Amino acid sequence: MPEPRRDITFRPKDAAEPVLPAPSRTAAMPGGKWGDYIVYGLIALIAFSPLPLGSVTDWAVLAIELAAIGLAALWVFRSPKPVVNPLLLKALKWPRLFFIGFWAVVLVQVLPLPKFLIRIVSPGTHAFLTSYSPEYGQSAFARLSLAPGQTVRQALLWLAYFLAAAVIIRNVHRFAQIQKLVTAIVIVGVFEALFGLYALTSGSPSLLFFPKTIHLDSVTGTFVNRNHLAGYLEMVLPLAIGLVLSRIGVFALRDPSARRNWRQVLPELGGRSLAVNLILGAGILVMAAALVKSQSRSGIFLLFFIFLLFAEIIVFHFSEVKERQRLSRNFINIAFLAILGFSLYIGLGTILNRFAGDDTLFQGGRTAFWGNVTSMIRDFPLVGTGLGTFASVYPLYEKSGFEMRLVHAHNDYLEVFSETGLIAGALLIAGIIFLMVKVFAAWRTRRSTEIKGLALGGFVSLIVILCHSLTDFNMFIPSNALLFAVILALTAVTAFHKKSA
Repeated sequence: MPEPRRDITFRPKDAAEPVLPAPSRTAAMPGGKWGDYIVYGLIALIAFSPLPLGSVTDWAVLAIELAAIGLAALWVFRSPKPVVNPLLLKALKWPRLFFIGFWAVVLVQVLPLPKFLIRIVSPGTHAFLTSYSPEYGQSAFARLSLAPGQTVRQALLWLAYFLAAAVIIRNVHRFAQIQKLVTAIVIVGVFEALFGLYALTSGSPSLLFFPKTIHLDSVTGTFVNRNHLAGYLEMVLPLAIGLVLSRIGVFALRDPSARRNWRQVLPELGGRSLAVNLILGAGILVMAAALVKSQSRSGIFLLFFIFLLFAEIIVFHFSEVKERQRLSRNFINIAFLAILGFSLYIGLGTILNRFAGDDTLFQGGRTAFWGNVTSMIRDFPLVGTGLGTFASVYPLYEKSGFEMRLVHAHNDYLEVFSETGLIAGALLIAGIIFLMVKVFAAWRTRRSTEIKGLALGGFVSLIVILCHSLTDFNMFIPSNALLFAVILALTAVTAFHKKSA
């Protein structure tokens, strides 16, 4: 049977379904099995990336890069290629231009340029190389990046993220493929939570392949840093909630023709496989528990923010129908209070100790780092110090007396601006935000409850991790950055799935 049209309201249970002839497998799936091979490859990449310490090791980074290149090659040689929704391509027009501009600046950073051009474009680079590079005075050419090798290395990794996103946009078009990818992400998130909770109670805690030596009192999953597990779960949790919303048909309430109310919607929790819905609910609780037990202050705050954001968006969706708005608000508030009570029950002591303990945010910690990074940006405003060069350049600006070597700025936005400059950083962020705005605009007009649920989950995921990026460096952890790119592309594909003008 071909996949039914999803962009419709719920049918009454007694409505007769049209009997259609079953097409051949090849007709239903352009390009034969190639499309599914690519989806399975994406699932394998998603499942692998968090396991080796969040893929921060060199061999794991190489594996991500080779996998992304391989998937892109499979798509290039796939024939015939599926047609991308013209409305999605239109929504991608400006983000694509912004991203091209970002990559153009990164390319310029590693190209040999005449010294007089270096002096004009980046006086800070000229002064730095004059002071610290003896070869600079003897050469007619130089590079804007202060560590070109590091820039090339980081650029290859970021290119892998873009390739993974491009493969999803160009290849994933059937709703079954979207569901497979979302389900795989949720399964990986639940595994990370369960493994982290198990390691917390184990006599010999480990990070799966490596011994666990720090954060022994916190859930970290297979990550070294608890904040990075928190960032990962912050992206997965909303997807799981969106999957539940899509399964029970909450968004059908707005359509008067559907003639559905909460008394009809709630039984859907068991109407579409009670076991699956119960497993999803349990998975959400497990991930919430792991987030609390991670003792990540940003993660704990954003856990509650996730449910509040879902509540506000759903209420906004029902804003034209006051009675349904009241019912939806009550339902979401009950769910939020249940999660809040459960989270406080399992981790009230650790939460209070973490928030009342030593503070690295307002007592000479992150704020001091951010002040130093701001000085870096002032010295290299246009094109930055070079993508991937933060750890090499920052020690020159360290003024807080921090004993440990700072590898990241604990603020993704400041780090991007310091490495790529204000122009490229603004282009990258603008491309992401512009695409998210287009996705939300498309989401508002959809009628399919399944699409609305999944797309909303992805949209909340993106908002939450972008908020967390203000106080941490999740986007510089390969597994988390890869997941962000996957969710961004997958949410765009979902929001525009079979959408017509």
